[in-house]
Amino acid sequence: MFLIFRRLRTAWQNNPTNLADYHFEHFIELSKEEKQHCRAKRIKPGEMIYLGDGKNKRWRLPLLDNYRLSFNSSLKSATHYEPKRIVCMALAERSRLEKDFLGPAVQLGMSHFQPLCLDRSLARSISIERVKSILVEAAVQSQRFFLARLLSIKNLSSLHILLHRLHLSKEEGGRQKKTSAIIVLDPNAKLSFESHLSSHPQLMKETVVLIIGPEGGFSPSEMAGFENNNYTIARLGTGKNILRIGVAGLAGLAKLMAE
Repeated sequence: MFLIFRRLRTAWQNNPTNLADYHFEHFIELSKEEKQHCRAKRIKPGEMIYLGDGKNKRWRLPLLDNYRLSFNSSLKSATHYEPKRIVCMALAERSRLEKDFLGPAVQLGMSHFQPLCLDRSLARSISIERVKSILVEAAVQSQRFFLARLLSIKNLSSLHILLHRLHLSKEEGGRQKKTSAIIVLDPNAKLSFESHLSSHPQLMKETVVLIIGPEGGFSPSEMAGFENNNYTIARLGTGKNILRIGVAGLAGLAKLMAE
């Protein structure tokens, strides 16, 4: 299956199932790299290519002889839904982040990557274009419906504000309810991540935020902030093995994929 992603027009993002609703024909031209991949895979005009919007829809379109795709009134979309998996991770060495974490994390279902600049972070910046490229490549390779989003770097204070907005939504009558689970992965925690999932099976279908600290661990003030905000603090496994941050993130995502 040959898959590409494109950001589609705003009008198309109102959950359409049939592109005939828009009464126009639209062409999408493949990029230079995509054309090269078509040639390498010996994909010929008339054969089908899958186009994803990166959110939850995918169309099956014929390749034209000029390496363009054309919509027509008979095309329908396939739709897929999956729970959000938001990974908030301390910035790490660039090569380690790119090589060991980002690609596998997308394959394991990561929907958002939130880089953090914490007290003990070993790095302070990332290559935005490179990270975005890896996220797209991994989504194509694993044939996902969703493109993982890269969020802007945040410190802990701005992260708390973001998570508070995500964590609570207003019900009718002005009451608030929790809409996600926020879990801090810490090897010294008393609570086991596995046992927490076992006792809360609904998390497998809900939004889950994983917060992962730097190689030197969270600072005392950061841990106090997590406790004050009532985040769940849990360890992976027995806690005897100290995992690198990328490995911890992948292990947490893998646990959330288990049925």
